[in-house]
Amino acid sequence: MGEELIQQLIKALDSAMPKRRNVAKNYVNPLAAMMLEQAGYQVKLRDGTIWKNEYATNYGFAEFTRARHLQGLEAKESMLLINSQSWFLDRYNKLTGDSSIIPMDFWTGIPEQLTDTQRITSTPQDNAKVVASRNKWANMFGDEVYVHHLERQVDLPIEVIRQYLYDPDFEARVEKIFGNEIANDLVRLAVNGNDVSFASGNFYKLLKSYATLLKEAKGTKTLVSGVSRFVGKHGNLITPVKVNAPAIRFIDPFSDDFSADTSANYTASAGALAVSGGLLKWTGSAWTGGTLRYNNVIPVLMNTNYVASIDIKPGATSSCYITIKDPAGNTIAVSNTDSIGTGGGTIQVAFNSYNNLGVVFNVTCTQSSGDTDYDLDNVSIERSVNKFEPYDLLNILDVMIDHYNPEYEVADEELAFLVSKEDASLIAKGLRIPVYVTDKGQLIPMATETRESRAVETQGAIQYRGYPIVVVPYAKSLNKGGFIIFGADKAEYRIAIQTLFSYNRVYNPRMEKGGEGYQYTYHFYQAYGVRNPGKFVIAEGIGSALTCEDLVFATSKDLIGSRIGSSASAVIIDKSNLAAAGAEGAFVFCDTPGAEVFYSATSGNLDTYALASTQTPAEGVDFASLTNGTYYVRAFLDGVTLPSTKMTVTVQD
Repeated sequence: MGEELIQQLIKALDSAMPKRRNVAKNYVNPLAAMMLEQAGYQVKLRDGTIWKNEYATNYGFAEFTRARHLQGLEAKESMLLINSQSWFLDRYNKLTGDSSIIPMDFWTGIPEQLTDTQRITSTPQDNAKVVASRNKWANMFGDEVYVHHLERQVDLPIEVIRQYLYDPDFEARVEKIFGNEIANDLVRLAVNGNDVSFASGNFYKLLKSYATLLKEAKGTKTLVSGVSRFVGKHGNLITPVKVNAPAIRFIDPFSDDFSADTSANYTASAGALAVSGGLLKWTGSAWTGGTLRYNNVIPVLMNTNYVASIDIKPGATSSCYITIKDPAGNTIAVSNTDSIGTGGGTIQVAFNSYNNLGVVFNVTCTQSSGDTDYDLDNVSIERSVNKFEPYDLLNILDVMIDHYNPEYEVADEELAFLVSKEDASLIAKGLRIPVYVTDKGQLIPMATETRESRAVETQGAIQYRGYPIVVVPYAKSLNKGGFIIFGADKAEYRIAIQTLFSYNRVYNPRMEKGGEGYQYTYHFYQAYGVRNPGKFVIAEGIGSALTCEDLVFATSKDLIGSRIGSSASAVIIDKSNLAAAGAEGAFVFCDTPGAEVFYSATSGNLDTYALASTQTPAEGVDFASLTNGTYYVRAFLDGVTLPSTKMTVTVQD
């Protein structure tokens, strides 16, 4: 074994705990002596006397044999001790059991349960049937954790054992450093684990992290026991809100696609302006062009790089360029003058805002002959770097707080943000920036009083809107594809442990890394669970693919229906089959809390939220009552995440 590795191990052991000053002159650590003797070495006291086994005292680590297998209470205590080595793991409740499947039961209130049999429009018997089904339904909230085998292999060189022959704390040092190493790896998995396959020996595929569990959580799932769980209407009670941060993060100062009539916001030096067909029509009579100006000062951050652009389609070839000015009228940047033909083109200019908190947008078009009109589209100012900035983080935190499931806002539980060290730093910096983000994503200069109030939040433990910011070890930042989690983690996170624990110690005169020593092997069983994922909001960073949950159809609009089909993209509603089964109808649900679901007979009407919001809401609609034909259904949580898969619904007899 390399000398460098040995020295690193000695350094780690020394740092594990302080050295004792008062040690008997001829003291020999019994464990170290025994291990050296087993390896064939003669052990001597400090005065040169040969150590004999009868001098050994049987206590602590020294009495263990080469292999120990613990069960029940002993195994539980060993695993609890290992998990307590990390404050992060020690933060959460432990579930223990003898089997590999550990139940994780929880209860939550079902909303809108009050009734009155005196005023009910149906028969009391029917009402009692519904009530009974609702009472039974609460059992469906239970979940399971399957614990997986984990193994840790550690080499202890003979040179290290000899170094600690006269150290009374040798056993404790070994136990602490090995326990710390195991605990740190368990934290890494709790924070970044993404699978349970251990494919290709990938460490992070040993266990699923809390973040992965929240990403995957929804009302419809198959438990590890093979039992299928379909919740239906109240799937949103056990589903976290999933924020696609890249979809909302780039708080671009300005964007106008002319989907609405915003012509009044622009002024032209010549010609007339009108919005038609999603375009800004710039027309004139016998004119040679002019300058178009957006009337309002566009808020920007100081010393930030942006790109301004506009799409232009002229009636004849024209020369066009963009000018960016500060509020006082001083020119900041001018684009190249481009020749734009009748096929159209895009003009862009990159600029730095310098010390300005606002800019003015102008575009100038000229032509050599008159009677040429312009179609303008997609006027925008965007940041040039795809990177989360401090003000992005504050906006994301606002979105997470504002979209926390309202069913749990009254719970007497501590809510917190779980973030990476890098993101915590960005949040602290963002609290000191003299701007704030509006609900529409605009950056507005902040009043001095508000700025001072925020600055107070950066003193000591960081909070945001009264919620603590907890820095999680080994967590990746949003800029590196990591997560921010908001919710009742202390109340809902679980660590599942099977009460089996074993370790083995074997002397090897020729270890894989060279030299001789002892090979330790630990075997144990652990996994992670989230009792009620509905009490969380999770935001995923760069590369996120989070969307609204896929839609599901059920035979009831309440609690007792079964699922129709299994596809996320297509379903057949057969009226005859439903009637024969005595089904109430065919109703669509989305597990995403707060999601809006719309349907249309035209697929393109659901391409964007702006289009879908003009269509028919699907909540409570019995699709079995619709005219036979093909319909399209989609869920949206606008400004939070991407829309769901678009489902094709075929209604037939």
